Amino acid sequence: MVACLFKRGDLDFTVNGTAVTRTNTSEEEIINYITKKAFVEKLLMEEHTRVPEKDKKAVREVMKELFHVSSVTEDEDAQMQDFQRYSRNLLRDFEELERSYRECPYPGKKVVESGKQLLRMIEPVQRPQEFFQTVSRRREDFLDLEEDYESVHAFFHGEQREIFRRAVDMLAIYEDSKTYIVDAELEDTVAQMRSILRKEQPYRDIPKLPELRQKYTAAYMKVLQAESAPVLDSIDQAKARVFEVLNTKEYAGEKKESYLNQFTELRGKAERCNNVSKLRGYKDEAEALKIRLLNEMDTLDAQLARKKAEEEAKRQEKTAQALGVPATEEQKPAAYKPRKTRNVTIRSMARTSSWRLEKPEDIDKVLSDLRKTLTAELEENDILNVEF
Repeated sequence: MVACLFKRGDLDFTVNGTAVTRTNTSEEEIINYITKKAFVEKLLMEEHTRVPEKDKKAVREVMKELFHVSSVTEDEDAQMQDFQRYSRNLLRDFEELERSYRECPYPGKKVVESGKQLLRMIEPVQRPQEFFQTVSRRREDFLDLEEDYESVHAFFHGEQREIFRRAVDMLAIYEDSKTYIVDAELEDTVAQMRSILRKEQPYRDIPKLPELRQKYTAAYMKVLQAESAPVLDSIDQAKARVFEVLNTKEYAGEKKESYLNQFTELRGKAERCNNVSKLRGYKDEAEALKIRLLNEMDTLDAQLARKKAEEEAKRQEKTAQALGVPATEEQKPAAYKPRKTRNVTIRSMARTSSWRLEKPEDIDKVLSDLRKTLTAELEENDILNVEF
């Protein structure tokens, strides 16, 4: 009899304070709760309170608007079960979107976060009456979520997401290089793009971004071309200086291809670079490559000189032995001592990037400081090769 009342919904049951319904408990478990002595003190029964029609109507309305489904059953437990199932599906969608927000500052993050909080509030509710009352009380919040999420969903499942992402990537390049950019047209275009990207709901303005990106690209390319000219020239000058020295060496044929490839690769990077900040760095890289290759040639020169000196010593020793006249200590060739060479840039010797000169005495001071630095380097090296 009690089981029949439960099935008809005439009674509400709790076990250890937890609601027992047909949605969270199997029929066999329910019968056990009712018939077994072990649950006599744990099972509480009370007359079921019917859910007001206005609360049922609110749940049906929320399901239709938020989940786009219509509930055809009048069974309260079944309605609650359907609602919570659709709610869990939407929660998974929100969690998937949260991963996208870690990749890019897409719009709608607050909508997703507040939506998760709202749905999770419903998730643990087990009593139908409490469930229907809660949804009814928060009806406007659920309907607001549907209205806000509609735009977010359309954004992520249409072309707006890619348009937005490209604009973000462009501004990231600009932000990295803006210190070196002085261009009113470009700055105005960037300001318009940034205004759209920072809006909480930019969806109506996103169609403007493709045209703004075109304007940005045209203005940025002018700046990039102007900045690239001196960088490419510095790479070519560094290459010319290295080959000027290399062509005087007996190992020029052996090293030519390797040195050429290194400068070709560096120039290719500079030509393909779309970041002004990174582009300017290639000038320093060219200077560093030049010094490194000059140092490499100095090392090779020292090795060749040592080898020739050792060969000459052996030749003289053989000649003396052939003549049967042992060489005296004075006649023996001295141990080879290579000349220590250092390649430096004038900037590293000046130890500053600029000089401020207002009177002749300033020139004297600059030259005096430079002389001291060069003299100190010569005390430690036999040859100081200063590159300009």
